[in-house]
Amino acid sequence: MTRSTPIEHRWPRPLRSELADLFWLQRRLLAASLRRGDSRSRARVLTVLILLISFLPSAAMLSIGLLITLRGTEPQLSARVVSVGFGFLFLIWAAAPLTAQPLLEGLNLPRLLTQPISLRGLALGSLVGSAFGLLGLISLPFMASAVAGAARGPVSGLAAIAASGLLLALMVVVKSVSTLLFDLLAEDRRLRGLVSALTVGLPLLVYLEQAGLTRPGVEGMPFFAAEALTTRLATWLPGGWYARALRAGIEADPGSWTRSLLPFGVALPAGLIVHQWLLWRLHQGELPQSRARANRSPVDDRSSLVSGRLDGARWRVLRGLLRKDILSTRRSPLSLRLAFLPPLFAVLGFFVSRSGEMPTTPAILGLGVGGFCAFTVASIGTNSFGLIDHLGVASLLLSPAPRRSILLSHGIVLLALALALAVFGGAGTALGTGDPKALVAALAAALGVGLVLTGIAHVASVLFPVYMDLERGQNQANQRSFAASFLMLLGGPVALAAPIGLPLATVFLAPAWLPGALAAAALYCLVAYGLLLELATRLLPAREERILRIIVEDR
Repeated sequence: MTRSTPIEHRWPRPLRSELADLFWLQRRLLAASLRRGDSRSRARVLTVLILLISFLPSAAMLSIGLLITLRGTEPQLSARVVSVGFGFLFLIWAAAPLTAQPLLEGLNLPRLLTQPISLRGLALGSLVGSAFGLLGLISLPFMASAVAGAARGPVSGLAAIAASGLLLALMVVVKSVSTLLFDLLAEDRRLRGLVSALTVGLPLLVYLEQAGLTRPGVEGMPFFAAEALTTRLATWLPGGWYARALRAGIEADPGSWTRSLLPFGVALPAGLIVHQWLLWRLHQGELPQSRARANRSPVDDRSSLVSGRLDGARWRVLRGLLRKDILSTRRSPLSLRLAFLPPLFAVLGFFVSRSGEMPTTPAILGLGVGGFCAFTVASIGTNSFGLIDHLGVASLLLSPAPRRSILLSHGIVLLALALALAVFGGAGTALGTGDPKALVAALAAALGVGLVLTGIAHVASVLFPVYMDLERGQNQANQRSFAASFLMLLGGPVALAAPIGLPLATVFLAPAWLPGALAAAALYCLVAYGLLLELATRLLPAREERILRIIVEDR
């Protein structure tokens, strides 16, 4: 066999030959991604380097802390830390397929299913590919610290190494199963969304329970050692099995060590069986579809871009465009990638409000959180044609739909997303302060600031369109993407100086006039959005061909 033709059409083939071809293909993909030289490849490599460089100091500190905990604390406390910490790491492995596409090019199993490779070869190749990744490199320092901390001699060291190997193998199997499961659920958006929420929510629940919902006092435990609900539940997860095995090795109890590893002996074969079954289902093309989609009549699929006549009521046109944008946003792969933002803003608001170094009122905190929510969404919306109309931009720009209605529909979707984030962020702030005014202030700030920043986003999306890889959740790195970000960073503070400065000045100079100042600020935001929307509408017709060329040809 020559490496120029890695897959020969001889069947059946030896397993060693299949694995060699898969490793060869993986090496070629990695080398091609590094040699390609385009902006996306350079940005991917730079991202990996930045992640590794930024992770090394924190990994060293956490690993040293884990080593000190295992060496200098009682076995019961150290087992609790290991149980929750490695249980959290196990859940991160399970949620890895949802974070993003691999930073480095990897094998695509659905594309390899049509090649003359046995399911056994694909199964082993996917398991090995799951082990050798960025997450595996991140996990190794913690496992090395756990082994070094639990080793009291040659016997306990070997026992810790064996337990660590079993845990790593189980995490690799779970990650592979999770990847195949989401490949199978690719056609069922509702079920995929439910599974995604559960998969991402479990690690977040552990973190909130350990660090957010309990404020450590003078005698409080550090993170991942508190007596919380997740601490007790973590003992039943693989991290708890691992902690009991390390504790048994420290205490030189071979009976307890053997009993601690029995769940691994059951979970690993079961995981491999499920992995093989899912791969077989994927090979057979058994992609589940939602019941609503299966029972939908062909008439329901014939939805036009706009409902009603274009020369009739404009609100019907806007309603059709808005329905299109909402469906596009719901079905976008990027929406799944950004599903962590609402709970993240809730955690942000909760932590900021609980900080003892923030002696501000709940309303001020809510305004800050709401403004930050609006800025986050507007920054993403600077490329609304590449984000919302990624697939239908040609049909949209070639249609007679009013350009103002197209941009206005984009703006309504962006404002709705900003308000949704503000609900979570304001709720977290209100929970931390105990005052519901924080939620009201967050919504008000998200609406006012969001109007101005969304208007700037309209102008940026027309002037600086950028192709966006929705699968990876990345804008193409070039001068246009930099210009759009620069316009938001520079134009946002300038445009918001008046609506923010007027109420602040009124608070200090004439507090009695504060309601009037707030009304004037709200009016300013509405007028500013209207002017920016009009500017973007007038700029759009002359740039439609350029937008179409950039977004379509760069795919």
